[in-house]
Amino acid sequence: MARFFFRQWAAAILVAAVAALWLATLNIQLIDKLQINGTAPMRPVSSGHELVQTVTAPGDNISRIDLTLGKGRADAEGRLRLQLVEVRGIGAVGMPDLGKTLREATLDTGSFKYTTARRFEFEPVAVNPGGTYAIRLTSDDPDDIAVMPGASPSDVYSGGRLYIDGTPTDADLYFALFHDAGPGRLMEKMASFRPFPLNSAAVIIFIFLIGAAAFGWLLWLVAGGGNTGQTGGPSETE
Repeated sequence: MARFFFRQWAAAILVAAVAALWLATLNIQLIDKLQINGTAPMRPVSSGHELVQTVTAPGDNISRIDLTLGKGRADAEGRLRLQLVEVRGIGAVGMPDLGKTLREATLDTGSFKYTTARRFEFEPVAVNPGGTYAIRLTSDDPDDIAVMPGASPSDVYSGGRLYIDGTPTDADLYFALFHDAGPGRLMEKMASFRPFPLNSAAVIIFIFLIGAAAFGWLLWLVAGGGNTGQTGGPSETE
């Protein structure tokens, strides 16, 4: 009997340990800021031109930017460069004073046809909560194959605005900002929705481990772990 309970709880503890290890290394991309009103195409991002969208940073980091992109020819192939850039301030002519490039990603525009939502992923970069940053789009492609980002023609995003070749517009790019949320950040994000004592990370982790152990125990039982008896073969009759 003692051996039965030892194996039973050893299996449960093993499952709980594996689940805890998975939770500790888990990272989830959560959406933080977005502007998804309207998809009117802007001018092509071609050689010699640039589009700059200023944004208000989320509370911790930025790890992904989604854009809606279109092109006039399905077979057009090129490359679009996206940069996440610091904004030092707004200049006298209204153009943001761009600083250090924090992240850069490129997209093979031959990977899609016509209009589609595309993601630009990169290593998470720490940002100042509420600070101003910029999405800068450039390309070396000619006009006939360059992509056209989707946007709202009116100023619907209060956290920034779109600049085309240094000129401010009333438009805003169609975009979404994501941040990389590990287990600790997930707890922080959920804190305002959890009553006491569920607003304590220690309590949540304890409940999770108990649940994982119980789940492992049930799996062990379903697999036949509770059957300690032995069955013999068929008996012979004389």
